[in-house]
Amino acid sequence: MNVIIICESARITGGAERVAVLEALEFRRRGIRVGFIAADPIADPRLAEAGVELLLLPAKSVFEESDNQKRLHMLFSNPYVAEPVREFLGNFEPSTTVVHIHSFRLKLTGAPIALAQSLGFKTAFHCNEYATICPTSLYFNHRTQANCELSPLSLGCISCECQGQKWRHKLPKLTAHFGNKVLLKLYDRADLFLAVSQLNAKTLAPHLPKQPVIVNYPHDYPQPEDRGDNDGNEFAFIGRLVPEKAPDTFLEAAKLAGIKAVIIGGGPMEESLRQKHPEARFTGWLSDAPLKAEMKQIRALVIPSRWRETFGLSVVDAIHRGIPVISTTSVGASEVVRESGAGIVTEEITPNSIAEAMNTLSQPQQWSEMRANALAWSASNPRSTEQYVDRLTELFTPLVK
Repeated sequence: MNVIIICESARITGGAERVAVLEALEFRRRGIRVGFIAADPIADPRLAEAGVELLLLPAKSVFEESDNQKRLHMLFSNPYVAEPVREFLGNFEPSTTVVHIHSFRLKLTGAPIALAQSLGFKTAFHCNEYATICPTSLYFNHRTQANCELSPLSLGCISCECQGQKWRHKLPKLTAHFGNKVLLKLYDRADLFLAVSQLNAKTLAPHLPKQPVIVNYPHDYPQPEDRGDNDGNEFAFIGRLVPEKAPDTFLEAAKLAGIKAVIIGGGPMEESLRQKHPEARFTGWLSDAPLKAEMKQIRALVIPSRWRETFGLSVVDAIHRGIPVISTTSVGASEVVRESGAGIVTEEITPNSIAEAMNTLSQPQQWSEMRANALAWSASNPRSTEQYVDRLTELFTPLVK
C-alpha cells in the first residue's frame, strides 16, 4: 500500500497540518511509500529527511489572486494546479495507493482530488472541519453566533449572510462548494469519510453519501518532566480569540466566580477583552517552551466554545498533563472529558453555568479527584501516532490490492 496526503500546508500551522505531517512520518517509518501534495513552498524538513515525496505548489486562493481572469477560472476549481498534480500522481499506481485528504478548500481546491478520482485512486476525506458539507467549512452562523442547522446549498443556505460579511464574500465559497459537490462529485466518488469525534460524525452523517468512520486524533504524549503539579490558581483559556470560541464568556464566568483567569492565544477580540477585563492575564500566543511552563501551573482548562468544534486537541493535551477540563457540549472532545471523568461538561454556554462549573472544580476534593481521573485515563489511552496509523492502515488496506 502507498499513501498520498493532500493538505494545504506541509508545515505544522494548525491541527490538520500537524496530523498530516505526523501521519506521513509514521507511514514512512513503517517503510510505506508516501507522497505529499501541498499549496506551500516550504515543508517541514523532517518530511524530506524521511523520504516523503513532496509536491509543493505555489498555489493561490481566489481571494489572493489579483488577476481577474484567473480569479474567474478559479471560481469552481483551481485549474493551475492540475498539470503538476497529474505528473506527480503518474509516479504512483492507482490500484495500490490511497489518497488521504486533510485540507484542500482554499488553495488546492477540489482539482487534485477530482484528478486522482478520475485516474482510479481511492480517496479518503479527513473531516477536521465541515468543508465536506458546508460552503464556509465551519457550519456556523457568525451573525447569530449559533451553529447552523440549514441544509447545505439549500436556498436558505445560499441566501444567508452567515459570515458576518456582505453576501458577495460568500459567493466564491458557494461556487467552490457547488463545484466540488455537484460538478466534480468529489463526495459521491469518495471511498471513506473519517470523523474525529461522535459529535463530528453525527453532524456530518445526514449530509454525506457514506457514514463517517471515527478515527481518534494522534497526540504527542507528554514527557514526565512536562507534567507539573498544576498547583497554580489560574483557570486557562487556550485558543484563538474569536466570538465562536467564547473567550468573553470564559472571562465573565471567571469574574463571577472570583477565579483568576489567563488567556493563552490571540485574535480579533484581544484588545477589547484586555480593556474590559484588566483583572485577567493575557500571554498572547506562546512558543513550545513557554507554553509547557504555563501548562505546568494552570489549575484547569476551560473550553466554552459556541461553535460545534469537531474535536479540540487542547482538551486531550490538558488531560494527558493531569489538568481537569471544563467544556461545553459544543466541543467534540467533551466526549473525552465525560469518558475520563477528568472534568465537567456543561450544556449551557453562559457565564453563570461556566462560573458554577468553575466553583465546583475549585473545591480541593473535586479537583484532586478529577486530576487523578485525568492521569488514569492518560495512562490507558495514550492516543499515539502509532495507534492512529494502525487505525488508518486497518481502514485503507481493504481499499487497495
